[in-house]
Amino acid sequence: MALKAEQGDAVVSLGTSDTLLLYTDNHGQSTDSTDVSHQAAEAKLSLGYLCHPVDPNGFLMLYCAKNGSLARERVRDLYADGKWETFNKYLTEAIDLQSGGKDKQNERSKLGFYFFDREIWPAVQGVYRFEGGVPVDEFYSKQEETTDELDHLKKQANILCICEAQFLAMRSRSSQNPSSSSSFSSKTESLSPSGISRILATGGAASNSVLLRLLANVFGVPVVSTGGDNDQKGAGSAAWGAARKACQFGGGTSIGDDQNYGNAIQPDLEQTRHYISLLPQFTELEQSLLS
Repeated sequence: MALKAEQGDAVVSLGTSDTLLLYTDNHGQSTDSTDVSHQAAEAKLSLGYLCHPVDPNGFLMLYCAKNGSLARERVRDLYADGKWETFNKYLTEAIDLQSGGKDKQNERSKLGFYFFDREIWPAVQGVYRFEGGVPVDEFYSKQEETTDELDHLKKQANILCICEAQFLAMRSRSSQNPSSSSSFSSKTESLSPSGISRILATGGAASNSVLLRLLANVFGVPVVSTGGDNDQKGAGSAAWGAARKACQFGGGTSIGDDQNYGNAIQPDLEQTRHYISLLPQFTELEQSLLS
């Protein structure tokens, strides 16, 4: 309501917990997914459905991950000297390395799950890293010598992997959205999840354009950071939404709907294809954590 989300919009909140909200006109009904053909049935436990605040026939599908910004901060402290500038530097380098097609076979075989607190689903705690689907204690740990270059790559890999895992988890859940009423551009129709043509990003981390660039790549849709003139994007969204709803149902004077979203961050669709191909392995490894 506060973000003026329309059909085709997904709302992603990057805060203490990371959340994904999707409009749907069905309540908890699954459809075939073009993203993951063997979606784990248990993953549905991580989804909830809310009544839509203004559409009496609509619902909001909610996915919430406990390990959000605080987990990213923990990785920042471990691998980026506790500095967001360094974190963003390593993340940008890792994204550019993939976008440039360099060392694809080596770099793209890494996946990581960073559950510093016990996650909602999968209900596990710990850090799990995989290279080529094989568990490892640390990335590049099989190298005989530790060099400055390998240490740099290790930092890049961990920072990229926590962000990728968080966004891949969102994308895999979004494939369960049963709503098919959405408009798409010709550039993103075959690559974006069903029912999503744009992401509205809010929460404290929505001010991080590097993080939003990766989010756009994973989903294959434009991403805009919400909020007005406040330095913290999305600040006051709850109060703004309450005021709009009170106005709508109380017969008051209309409140302006204009939102300063700024310029949309466009996806690298080659990267989106990579993440689509990675989803089955990601889902399988995520499921394996329960055992």
